[in-house]
Parts: sequence; structure tokens; C-alpha cells
Amino acid sequence: MKLLKRVLIGWLAVSAAAVVAALTVKKTVLAYGDESDDSFSVVAVIGGRDFESSAKHLAEGSAFAFMGGIEMDLSGATLAPGAKLDLRAFMGGIEVSVPPSWRVEVIASERMGEVVSDLDGNGQNNEGPLLLVYASATMGGISITASQDS
Repeated sequence: MKLLKRVLIGWLAVSAAAVVAALTVKKTVLAYGDESDDSFSVVAVIGGRDFESSAKHLAEGSAFAFMGGIEMDLSGATLAPGAKLDLRAFMGGIEVSVPPSWRVEVIASERMGEVVSDLDGNGQNNEGPLLLVYASATMGGISITASQDS
């Protein structure tokens, strides 16, 4: 019975710490821009977020998922020269869909997580616009794929 009580107290302490961390992240990581802006930041903390960009000259974007998930569709956007995307997933996930005509180069950092791209250099259109993606997955996952309806 004492062991059960210790486990329960430990579980409650870890849960409380996770909630405090999530609330802190939610207050400190700023989200800005909307689907038509050429620069944006999308944040999901203990929840989900869908984002469909229609930017005419997408220059930079970022996404941060903390114990949550983000589905990002960039198939309606047009890239500006030097466009970059910064993706960070901590105990969460990010899925990004881009037009198949884009070239995508991924620089990945994985810590007990995974970054997957079916576009990173293999058989891509060398003439298409380039999107440079910095992706960091810690106990979570990031996936970058070509959109199907383009």
C-alpha cells in the first residue's frame, strides 16, 4: 500500500510539472501571422492546430508543438527566394505538406524522436523553388511530404 501511495504521489507530481511547463511555454512562445502572411509562427501546446498557408511570397515560418500537434499545409503558398522553415516538436508532432514541385532540404536534429522527409533531395525537380527546413524533434516526430492535390 505504501508503494502504491508513493507511485500515485510521484505520478501527480510529474503531471503537475507537465502542466506548469505547458502553461509557461504557452505564455513565452509567441504565435504571430495568419495564413496569408509571408512570415508566421504557429504554436500548439497540449492541443492541436491546423494551418493552411496562402502566402504570396513565403519567406519564413516556424512551428512549435509542445505535447500537441500541428498539421501545416503549404501547398497554397508561393516561396520567396531564401525561404526557410523552423520546426520544433517536443513530445508532440508536426506534419508539413508542400507542393511536389518544391525542392526541400532538411537539416534535422533528433533526440529520442524522428524527422522524416520523402522530399529531401531524392529525385526532386532541380528547377523548383527551394525551401530550407530546420527540424528538431525531441521525444516527438516531424514529417514533411508532398501534397497530393497539387
